[in-house]
Amino acid sequence: MSLFFDNQFALPQGETAIKSAWSNNDFNMILAIATDKPRVIFVNEEGTQLPNFEIQRGKTTPVCLKWHPVFQSLAIGWSDGCVTLWNEDQRMTREDKVLHKAPLSIITFSSDGSRMVTGDQKGTVGVWRTHRGLTQVCSYKKEGAVNQIVFCSLIMNQEQTDNSNSLFFFGGASGAVCLADDLKNCSEVCKVNGSVKSILFYEKENSVIIITSHLLLVQFKLNLSEKLVPDRKVKLAVSGNIDYLTTIWTGQGLLATVSGENMVRMFNIENDENYVLTLAESSFKG
Repeated sequence: MSLFFDNQFALPQGETAIKSAWSNNDFNMILAIATDKPRVIFVNEEGTQLPNFEIQRGKTTPVCLKWHPVFQSLAIGWSDGCVTLWNEDQRMTREDKVLHKAPLSIITFSSDGSRMVTGDQKGTVGVWRTHRGLTQVCSYKKEGAVNQIVFCSLIMNQEQTDNSNSLFFFGGASGAVCLADDLKNCSEVCKVNGSVKSILFYEKENSVIIITSHLLLVQFKLNLSEKLVPDRKVKLAVSGNIDYLTTIWTGQGLLATVSGENMVRMFNIENDENYVLTLAESSFKG
C-alpha cells in the first residue's frame, strides 16, 4: 500500500530545482534536490531541510542524482564531468574528476548496488565499484551522448556465471545500443533510427525493449551468438513533447509512458493492449 503526504517545501525565491531523487530507505527517507544556485540540499519527508549540510562545488552545477539501492549514499553528476558519492551516515563525499570531461547525463546502479555506471554528453561510459568508496573499474567511449543505461540479468556464457549482475545496456543520441560489462567487454547489439529515449530489459522474455525518438517501440529477443533482429515493432500513439518522453515498468509486461501530456499511456507487452489514464487538470491559479 502506498501513502501520499502533501508536505510542501519551498526553495528560496529565485532558486530553481533542476533534479530531485528520493532515497531508498523506507525508515529515513531523504529527498535530494539539485538546484541552479548551484547546490544539492536534503529534505526529509515532512518537508524540512536537513540543517547545516549541503553539497556545493563552486559554480559547477549538479545535473544528475541517483541514490544507492541499498545504502544511504547519493551519487551526483556535475556539469564539469565530476562524479561525487555522498554518504549520509558519515556525511562524507568521494569524488572522481578524471574520467568524464563533459556534463553527466545519467547514473545507474545495479540492483545490489555493487556496480554503478555513468554516462556523459560526449559518449563516455564509466563503470564503478561503490562498496567502499568510488573505484573506477573500466570505461568505454562511443559516439554521441549516452543517456540510457539499464542493467540486465543475462549470462554471457555457461562457464561465466558470476558477471550476470554487471551486464548492462546503454545507448543514446546515436541510436546505437551496446551491451557491456565490467570486464572491458562491449559490443553494439543493434541500432535504431533516431535517438534512444528508453531502454528496458524484459527478463521474462530475455529481450530488450527500445523506444526511439521516432516513437517506435522495438523489442529484440536476445541471442548473443546471432545478430539481433526485431521481434516486435510498434508505433506509439504519443503526443506531448518528445524531449519529456519517459517509460518505466509498472508491472509484469506493463509499460507506462509519459511525455508532458495530461495522461499516462499504458502498454501491455504480453497482450498487445494499450489504454490511457487521464490526469485531472488542476484548477488552481496562483
